[in-house]
Amino acid sequence: MQVQVFQSNDNRRWKRFIWIGRLMLALILFFLVIFSLTLLKDIKPDLPSLPETPGIYSKLIHPSSGLMLRHNANSNYQGFRDVLLNHKKETRKSKKLQSSMVRAGFYTPWSPASYHSLKENAGSLNMVLPEWYMLSGTVHPIIKDQTDSAGYTEMKKHDYRVLPMLINYNNEIGDFDGNIAHALLIDTLLQDKIIDQLIKKISDNKLQGINIDLEEIFPSDQKRLIHFMQLLSNRFHQASLLVTMDMMVNNNIREAEEIAPFADYLILMAYDQHWSTSLAGPISHQKWIEASLDAFAHNIPSSKIILGIAGYGYDWPLGSKGESLSYPDILALAKEKNVKPVFDEDSYCLHFSYRDAGQINHDVWFNDAATHFNTLRFADQFGIAGTALWRLGSEDPRLWTFYGKNLANDSLLREPFDLTQLNKLEGLKKIVSFSGEGEILDILSDGSNGKTSIIIDSIEGVINSETYNILPTGYIVRRTGEDTSENNRKIILSFDDGPSPEFTPRILDILEREHVPASFFIVGRNAEDNIPIVRRIWKDGFEIGNHTFTHNNIALMSEARAGVEMELTRMLIESLTGHSTILFRAPYNADSEPSSIEEILPIARSRKEH
Repeated sequence: MQVQVFQSNDNRRWKRFIWIGRLMLALILFFLVIFSLTLLKDIKPDLPSLPETPGIYSKLIHPSSGLMLRHNANSNYQGFRDVLLNHKKETRKSKKLQSSMVRAGFYTPWSPASYHSLKENAGSLNMVLPEWYMLSGTVHPIIKDQTDSAGYTEMKKHDYRVLPMLINYNNEIGDFDGNIAHALLIDTLLQDKIIDQLIKKISDNKLQGINIDLEEIFPSDQKRLIHFMQLLSNRFHQASLLVTMDMMVNNNIREAEEIAPFADYLILMAYDQHWSTSLAGPISHQKWIEASLDAFAHNIPSSKIILGIAGYGYDWPLGSKGESLSYPDILALAKEKNVKPVFDEDSYCLHFSYRDAGQINHDVWFNDAATHFNTLRFADQFGIAGTALWRLGSEDPRLWTFYGKNLANDSLLREPFDLTQLNKLEGLKKIVSFSGEGEILDILSDGSNGKTSIIIDSIEGVINSETYNILPTGYIVRRTGEDTSENNRKIILSFDDGPSPEFTPRILDILEREHVPASFFIVGRNAEDNIPIVRRIWKDGFEIGNHTFTHNNIALMSEARAGVEMELTRMLIESLTGHSTILFRAPYNADSEPSSIEEILPIARSRKEH
């Protein structure tokens, strides 16, 4: 008979196995008893006293530490802290007095939120750069004047400098167009003509200068651009007008140095480090800003440099192009997706991720007031001319608590700023955000305040960390009714201010004959005088909506009177037709994109009443 390799007639091995098993079981029971007692008695072991040795950990994670990965940004640029601690402002001291430090904002007339921000925050600005002049055409470009009367009127109320932008944006392609700039730069006669027109427009409107924003310039046109700037500068300075120019971070530094003598200010657009078609990432990493500004200021006087800052962010769907979003829209999105932004302590930017209804992952990166405070601290200590926000209406409203201040070290010693103000997120309650498309509006949220917790580095005076405890919201409006069919030819008819004894019956005859549906938003007192017409509208199958009782501006009424206006009309409709209505259109504010509190209040009141 064959014997197995591990077979033995000795039972000592079995006894050892039994005793080892008993010992293991005893140890498991012992630890279970200890664990149970800990839970029952709520025993919490003391943690090591980490606060006693913070310097050790700071040194270990410092970019110069041997434990950190080697990278040019880590080796050369160690963030805003080192500049604030070690950078002596006198080495790059601006010739401008503190009172003339530039605090600028870009204004976009196509955004109602931009006008609202301009109106609300004028006291914190001393320069506005409105997007008013657009070069149009790729053969013989002309100036398309987009000056809006509301923005112009508001700007003239204040004593800040207004420098309209001249841009080469092409609406047909939805981007800046190098072909438009090329057509201008190769034609010296056209340049003279354009410059003459600009000087006339600016002088006639009593403005202070021009902001040149020509982007996507062909490499072959770089020298021509410098010549154009020289020609424009000579003519503008003869007319005592300022010349400024926007420069992207990836512009040729030598080109900027050659243009600098002809410009009063160069605006370094220190944003879009990651852009809509790039991978997701910070909009403007602190080390990237430092590196960009350091290179830019190497041979350009600091007194000529304005640092552009970003008030927006991007939402990148995985594998797709990112969408630019304002700060209010981003927080509304975070609230909708039930996620909270995370402050990235390396870049000073914020981010969060979510999954949409189609199960596609999204990454969102943006800047807020904490980002801007740290950036302004760095910029002011560096000693440049000032800062410019792109763009008014997209920003965190908390920015305005400090935007008008000088945040350099010596200025803060004289006039400290209480950073705990940033813990309160109250400015968004008056801001309107949208979702969906269409002319039918429904208010999902009527605004609420939020709260953050800010951790401050008392030595460097920067914000180390920020936690969003409660997300704020402005008014969140859902738009519906957009025709999403392939042909996109559907039209919805609606008629206001009736019923009219002269016109409404004739309109009804046509609609019935052509089998066309429509909605009638009626005024209560007119309905009272034309009861048979109201009943006919309902009987013939048309929708009836509430247009108040007297057709006065509901935004200017007291809440009590507004409620009475809407309720009287609703009750009248119900008594005449046997049915109530949930449709409402406010007189004077029937806008599919209300942007101010005055425009949104009638809709909010209607929602409560209906």
